[in-house]
Amino acid sequence: MINLNKTILTFISIILVISFLEISLRLYVKANTGNYELEMMKYAKELKEIKVYNAQRYLKHKPNKENIKIMNIEISTDQRGFRKNKVKFSEDLPKIILLGDSMTFGFGSEITFSDILQEKFKKKYVFLNTAVGNTNTIMQVSYFFSEMTNLNPKFVILNFYINDLESINLDKKNLLSSNFYLYNFVNFRLNLINSKKKNYVNYYKNTFLNDKIKKQTFDKILDLKEYSKKNDIIFLVNFIPDLREINNYPFKNEENFLKKFLSENDIPFIENLENFKDLEPRDLWVSNTDPHPNEKAHYILSTNLGEYIEKE
Repeated sequence: MINLNKTILTFISIILVISFLEISLRLYVKANTGNYELEMMKYAKELKEIKVYNAQRYLKHKPNKENIKIMNIEISTDQRGFRKNKVKFSEDLPKIILLGDSMTFGFGSEITFSDILQEKFKKKYVFLNTAVGNTNTIMQVSYFFSEMTNLNPKFVILNFYINDLESINLDKKNLLSSNFYLYNFVNFRLNLINSKKKNYVNYYKNTFLNDKIKKQTFDKILDLKEYSKKNDIIFLVNFIPDLREINNYPFKNEENFLKKFLSENDIPFIENLENFKDLEPRDLWVSNTDPHPNEKAHYILSTNLGEYIEKE
């Protein structure tokens, strides 16, 4: 009986400690600490929702969210769920839709290349930053066909980052990762400890070995091309480079594989890697643990795309 009481007391103590740590972390996150792994969970819980188009699940942002702080940056969404640009514009102008993931969305950056281009072309175009973090190309194109065809855009720009062929299963739910900050914090720290055993380069390269995802992705891109052609829309792909190893870029073969597909199907594309040559990678990151593009990097990303739009 004594041992049973001790076991119950120990169990209760553990629950109390875990509860205390979870509450402390939630307060910590509410204070906008800029902690990457916790802010990613906050971003998912505060801003993202799941939708379905033709049996394909995709992610979008919740509409009409005001001044949600993510990585110490205030994020607002419009009535459609698109990230609001810093520059005011007239909805009557021709629209340019930017599809993409967190690199285009601008995770951790107050200014994005969408903002910069909106300022440059504020009398000519409306830039709509529809990008959503943790999405792949399949989801991004599904999002377009589900909710954006009524916008009658002049341009549709598919921004491609090296992990946009990643297989993402929105049906798979992890109760712990979806609801508990403590679990995410500990899990992320354990991954850092084991980082030498893991290799993000190999992981990204391996996504190009999944023939099923490659075919689905290429089919989606071709669908978008055909739709654009029929509706007099300028469609192109904009490559956003990984900013961890710029001068010894590890993904040239993978990106060339995609460029070959685009060239064979007469789909124009823009490269940006050369504009980052000889720059210190960490000077381009949101933080030392988060290689998302910072404001400096977003200004560089706006250059080639801005020139292309200007010529068109």
